[in-house]
Amino acid sequence: MHPDGVMHDDGQMIMPSKLQEYLWSNWVSFRADISQLTKGYRTHVFAVGDLTDADHHRSTQLLSNDEGIHIQVAADCIQFLLDGFKYESLHAVRGTPAHVGKAAGLEKAVMGRLNREGVKNIVKDPTTNSFVWPFVYAEIDGVLFDIRHHGRAGQREHTRASYSRLYALDMYLSHHLEGRKPADVAVRAHLHKYMDSGYDHRGITRAIQLPCWKLHDEFTRRISIESMPDCGGLVILLHDGVPQVHPLLYKPEADPQRIWKP
Repeated sequence: MHPDGVMHDDGQMIMPSKLQEYLWSNWVSFRADISQLTKGYRTHVFAVGDLTDADHHRSTQLLSNDEGIHIQVAADCIQFLLDGFKYESLHAVRGTPAHVGKAAGLEKAVMGRLNREGVKNIVKDPTTNSFVWPFVYAEIDGVLFDIRHHGRAGQREHTRASYSRLYALDMYLSHHLEGRKPADVAVRAHLHKYMDSGYDHRGITRAIQLPCWKLHDEFTRRISIESMPDCGGLVILLHDGVPQVHPLLYKPEADPQRIWKP
């Protein structure tokens, strides 16, 4: 997604494809949309895992199998985003080992690089002093958030919404049964599809599944044959302790249905 391309150690330049340029244009729109929505608000940023792709599944669709380049690109893209608006804190939550290395080594390197380059307000996990948290419970203006990379979701179009509500109740009950305080809002990622269980007047946890910043590749096209990924992110505004959810979604491809005619 890097707009200027990247240079390998031997001087070879790898430039973005048309699809990658299109994805970057959405990233630029995402920054502008965040800036517009959050004006006048105290803003907290959560990066919810898989900051890098890594050489998973021995893919031929990576810009490089040099993980140092993955770190560089991820740090540059995040810094570009953060330069677009004011924020008070930045948390990073660890993603999937296949993408970010064992113990989130690549994500730690990304956040460490951002820290060295002067990115402000990175919050470390106080238990481990790590730049990357396994998960985050955050209470903001009286609203408790439970933020993790991995979660569950329905895989069929007609079960996505109903499964999201079941999952929300599961999380709520699990916390109660184990003596923990249930979150008001639980945020999950990993599955590349946006879904929101919605407000429940009984106080059941609201479960939100995040979209992604990735186009279909050979692997995801095989496991998600019919559907496209949801590309984008999420802004939640708090008004007197009431969350207002704003999904920022962008078309995953400029022309997702190219039709051949003889």
